[in-house]
Amino acid sequence: MGLLLGPLVLFWVGIAAFSLRMGWVMLEGRADLMALSLALGSLLAFAYLGLGLSRFRGLASLWAFEIPLFFAAGKLVSGACILIVLAYLFTPLASGPLVLKAFLFVLVFALSAGTLAGVFGANAFMQHYRITPTY
Repeated sequence: MGLLLGPLVLFWVGIAAFSLRMGWVMLEGRADLMALSLALGSLLAFAYLGLGLSRFRGLASLWAFEIPLFFAAGKLVSGACILIVLAYLFTPLASGPLVLKAFLFVLVFALSAGTLAGVFGANAFMQHYRITPTY
C-alpha cells in the first residue's frame, strides 16, 4: 500500500510547500494579511478534516488505509489544488486583486494541510473512536 500512498503523500507535501511559497510571494509586504490568511487557512483545514472524518464515526471496523486514501486520493480536492497552482503559474495572477490572491492562498493551504492532517491522523482517529483496522 505504500507504493500508492507514498507518492500521494509526497504530492500533498509538495502542494503544501508550494502553497506556503505562493502565499509568501503573493502577499509579500503584507505581514498582517499573511498572518490572517494562515489563521483562516488553519481554521478551514480543521473544518475540512472534521467534515472528512465525520463520515467514519460510528463504524466498528475499517480498512486500515481507507481514511488516508480518502484524504490523499480525493479527486475534487486534488483537482482544485492543481487548477489553482496552474492558474498561479500560467496566468498574471500576481498583478490581480489582493483579496483574490489571499483567497487562493487560503484555499490551497487549507486543503493541503487538511489532507496531510487526515493522512497522518487517521490512526489516532481510529484509536480514539475504537475502530478496529482490517487488513
